[in-house]
Amino acid sequence: MIARPRRMPGRRALRSHAAAVALVAMALLGPPTATRARAEAPAPADSLYRLASTWTRQDGQRLRLGALAGRPLLVAMVYTRCRSTCPLTVAALRRIQRELPVAARDRVGFVLVSFDSDGDQPAVLARFARAQRLDATRWTLLHGGADAVREVAVALGVHYKQIPGGDFAHDGAIVLLDERGVIKARTIDLADATPIVRALTP
Repeated sequence: MIARPRRMPGRRALRSHAAAVALVAMALLGPPTATRARAEAPAPADSLYRLASTWTRQDGQRLRLGALAGRPLLVAMVYTRCRSTCPLTVAALRRIQRELPVAARDRVGFVLVSFDSDGDQPAVLARFARAQRLDATRWTLLHGGADAVREVAVALGVHYKQIPGGDFAHDGAIVLLDERGVIKARTIDLADATPIVRALTP
């Protein structure tokens, strides 16, 4: 018996096969290089996420500020032993959280950066967060060295100075960063959060 030659697949079948192969490759390897490059584009020149300093969260995890990218953040600088401006700052942030519409509230994060590199170690920040009932999925408390604190304070426009006895004289400011770490709003009026709420509400 003479074997008949196998019929070659038509153009339509070849195109379908190629499309299937491309889908499998994308699932395994991710999007094409150009798409990945856009997703990993560097932060803008005026972004805080360009800062190279390393920090430690209240749970002990070490990170750079760029790890916080991806959602709007409300940032303030405080220290846990403060009995004047800092409690008002935390209260103002919590008030903003309550006043935001649900859709905005669900996408916003809150960051407290400590001035006190010596006293506010991560374990201290964790106790403070528990005492204040700050939800760890929304609130990040950061400990850093003196140089890191100074670098962030300059970027946020916050003035501070350690005074005799270990306390800090400092500005009370709340700063809104967008998803890429660029400052979008800032207020020092802790009694009126309207500018921040307005900036976060479409």
